[in-house]
Amino acid sequence: MSNKVFISHAAKDAELIDAFYNFLHDGMGISDIFCSSKKGSLGIGEDFINRIREELRGCEAVIFLITPEYLKSPFCLIEMGAAWALGKYVKPVLVPPLTFGDLCKPLERTQAVMINDLEGLDTLYKELGKLNITTASSLHFVDALKRFLPSCGILTPDEKGVYRAVITEIYRVPKGDAYYYKIKGKISVEDLKKGRNTEKLDRWDVEQQWISARFVKVENLRVGDILEFELDGGDFMEGVKHGGKLLTDVRNLYYKNPRILM
Repeated sequence: MSNKVFISHAAKDAELIDAFYNFLHDGMGISDIFCSSKKGSLGIGEDFINRIREELRGCEAVIFLITPEYLKSPFCLIEMGAAWALGKYVKPVLVPPLTFGDLCKPLERTQAVMINDLEGLDTLYKELGKLNITTASSLHFVDALKRFLPSCGILTPDEKGVYRAVITEIYRVPKGDAYYYKIKGKISVEDLKKGRNTEKLDRWDVEQQWISARFVKVENLRVGDILEFELDGGDFMEGVKHGGKLLTDVRNLYYKNPRILM
């Protein structure tokens, strides 16, 4: 039996696929990975369907990188069903805004992980290790994990609950003392649900995230700086004008204990 890993994914998630592939290859030390969207995986003029069938039969494990685009793709769902029918080790990896409740049959009873969950990805690493698929040491894996999460746009706190984010824009509300700071990346919905006013936080259709401290300005903070902060809840801004437009449906993260990293 081959120790190959098959990544089932939607081609439209190209940027995320590259980051995840590199994480498996470099971070977990998996040398044999089939990913149809990677350059060189398929030959010119090769029968795509037959090649996918052969790779599924010959692999040891199948990882489903499940995004909204994945669930829209009939071919991805066929791959999912085929892997299940072949009795392969399968692991669904969910990408926000999807949650465990979005898993379709036959995977709804399968132990899935979130792509932004440290413990879940650690479990994946250990399970693949039991199949003799991974070769990287645990220390190397942990270092790679810390690099991977920001690369796919997910911000995670350290063991003390501290986040670090690059400031991409600073905005002061006209005729007021409220300051909003746009950050690069997203904080998971699960983390945000620990705060107040969380009834709308299941929506993940917003690219922007702005943080504030309820009218408190961070002195000497500039665009490009890295801000260290703790999360103190989150809600949505309503009716704040910026650039002639209303910043509606923009997640507003309240922070505490901010510190600029030099």
